[in-house]
Amino acid sequence: MSKFARGLRVGAVVIGVAALTSACAQMGDEDRSLMEQASADAQAAEAAADRAAEAADRAAAAAAEAADAASAAQMSAERQDRMMQQTMRK
Repeated sequence: MSKFARGLRVGAVVIGVAALTSACAQMGDEDRSLMEQASADAQAAEAAADRAAEAADRAAAAAAEAADAASAAQMSAERQDRMMQQTMRK
Protein backbone atom coordinates (compact mmCIF):
# COMPACT_ATOMS: atom_id res chain seq x y z
CA MET A 1 0.00 0.00 0.00
CA SER A 2 2.82 2.39 0.65
CA LYS A 3 3.95 2.21 -2.98
CA PHE A 4 0.36 2.76 -4.07
CA ALA A 5 -0.07 5.73 -1.70
CA ARG A 6 3.26 7.14 -2.82
CA GLY A 7 2.16 6.80 -6.46
CA LEU A 8 -1.07 8.63 -5.66
CA ARG A 9 0.81 11.44 -3.94
CA VAL A 10 3.30 11.79 -6.79
CA GLY A 11 0.41 11.73 -9.29
CA ALA A 12 -1.44 14.39 -7.31
CA VAL A 13 1.69 16.55 -7.19
CA VAL A 14 2.28 16.13 -10.93
CA ILE A 15 -1.34 16.98 -11.70
CA GLY A 16 -1.17 19.94 -9.29
CA VAL A 17 2.01 21.27 -10.90
CA ALA A 18 0.50 20.86 -14.36
CA ALA A 19 -2.65 22.70 -13.28
CA LEU A 20 -0.58 25.45 -11.66
CA THR A 21 1.59 25.81 -14.75
CA SER A 22 -1.49 25.97 -16.93
CA ALA A 23 -3.05 28.59 -14.66
CA CYS A 24 0.15 30.65 -14.77
CA ALA A 25 0.33 30.38 -18.55
CA GLN A 26 -3.31 31.41 -18.83
CA MET A 27 -2.75 34.27 -16.41
CA GLY A 28 0.23 35.32 -18.49
CA ASP A 29 -1.92 35.38 -21.63
CA GLU A 30 -4.56 37.45 -19.87
CA ASP A 31 -1.92 39.82 -18.53
CA ARG A 32 -0.31 40.04 -21.95
CA SER A 33 -3.63 40.87 -23.60
CA LEU A 34 -4.35 43.47 -20.91
CA MET A 35 -0.93 45.03 -21.48
CA GLU A 36 -1.48 45.08 -25.23
CA GLN A 37 -4.89 46.70 -24.73
CA ALA A 38 -3.41 49.26 -22.35
CA SER A 39 -0.66 50.01 -24.86
CA ALA A 40 -3.19 50.45 -27.66
CA ASP A 41 -5.28 52.72 -25.42
CA ALA A 42 -2.20 54.78 -24.56
CA GLN A 43 -1.31 55.17 -28.24
CA ALA A 44 -4.86 56.23 -29.04
CA ALA A 45 -4.80 58.75 -26.18
CA GLU A 46 -1.47 60.12 -27.39
CA ALA A 47 -2.82 60.50 -30.93
CA ALA A 48 -5.92 62.26 -29.57
CA ALA A 49 -3.73 64.59 -27.51
CA ASP A 50 -1.67 65.41 -30.62
CA ARG A 51 -4.84 66.16 -32.58
CA ALA A 52 -6.12 68.35 -29.72
CA ALA A 53 -2.83 70.25 -29.61
CA GLU A 54 -2.99 70.83 -33.37
CA ALA A 55 -6.60 72.02 -33.06
CA ALA A 56 -5.58 74.38 -30.25
CA ASP A 57 -2.79 75.79 -32.42
CA ARG A 58 -5.21 76.33 -35.29
CA ALA A 59 -7.68 78.00 -32.93
CA ALA A 60 -4.97 80.31 -31.61
CA ALA A 61 -3.99 81.24 -35.17
CA ALA A 62 -7.63 81.91 -36.05
CA ALA A 63 -8.03 84.05 -32.94
CA ALA A 64 -4.93 86.05 -33.89
CA GLU A 65 -6.31 86.58 -37.40
CA ALA A 66 -9.65 87.66 -35.96
CA ALA A 67 -7.92 90.13 -33.64
CA ASP A 68 -5.95 91.55 -36.57
CA ALA A 69 -9.13 91.89 -38.62
CA ALA A 70 -10.92 93.58 -35.72
CA SER A 71 -8.02 95.98 -35.27
CA ALA A 72 -8.01 96.81 -38.98
CA ALA A 73 -11.77 97.35 -38.93
CA GLN A 74 -11.48 99.61 -35.90
CA MET A 75 -8.73 101.66 -37.56
CA SER A 76 -10.84 101.97 -40.68
CA ALA A 77 -13.86 103.08 -38.65
CA GLU A 78 -11.77 105.66 -36.78
CA ARG A 79 -10.33 106.96 -40.06
CA GLN A 80 -13.80 107.20 -41.53
CA ASP A 81 -15.05 109.00 -38.40
CA ARG A 82 -12.21 111.55 -38.64
CA MET A 83 -12.95 112.14 -42.30
CA MET A 84 -16.63 112.67 -41.44
CA GLN A 85 -15.71 115.17 -38.70
CA GLN A 86 -13.38 117.06 -41.04
CA THR A 87 -16.12 117.21 -43.66
CA MET A 88 -18.64 118.54 -41.12
CA ARG A 89 -16.19 121.27 -39.96
CA LYS A 90 -15.85 122.70 -43.43
